Amino acid sequence: MASKKLLTFCVAGLVASAIFAPLVAPVSAQSGLTRSRLASAPPYRVQQSTVVGTGDVWWALNGSTLEVSGYFKGLASSATIARIHMGQMTGVQGNAVLDLDVETAEDGQSGLITGSVNLSSGQVEALRDGRLYLQLNSEGTENGHLQGWLLQ
Repeated sequence: MASKKLLTFCVAGLVASAIFAPLVAPVSAQSGLTRSRLASAPPYRVQQSTVVGTGDVWWALNGSTLEVSGYFKGLASSATIARIHMGQMTGVQGNAVLDLDVETAEDGQSGLITGSVNLSSGQVEALRDGRLYLQLNSEGTENGHLQGWLLQ
């Protein structure tokens, strides 16, 4: 039953994103939510053509609490873990600093990413500087599968 609810939510999110994305962006900015796209990011020594999938996450910083909610779809293998990473600068990968929750549909290749995590003052600064990104790993791609930079 839970997986049917999840699948229904994912499909509804995909349809809404495709239809309403141009209309939602200004509203998101006004409501304090920021949208980040998740795109394939092949790990070292993995062919780009074998890494597939997309998604979107919406996030907001409330004080020092980072709240994240989104979806992913079309992975080649089952999702395993989602984490916030901190790079030295935008576009430069870094170490995982925070874990998020991943709930998958039955196939494991689509699902939801959620989380509410407390950031240190250094992590808040890194977010404001564009140095934090979300990385979703999947089976066989331990160094990442989908990534999205949390840019304001």
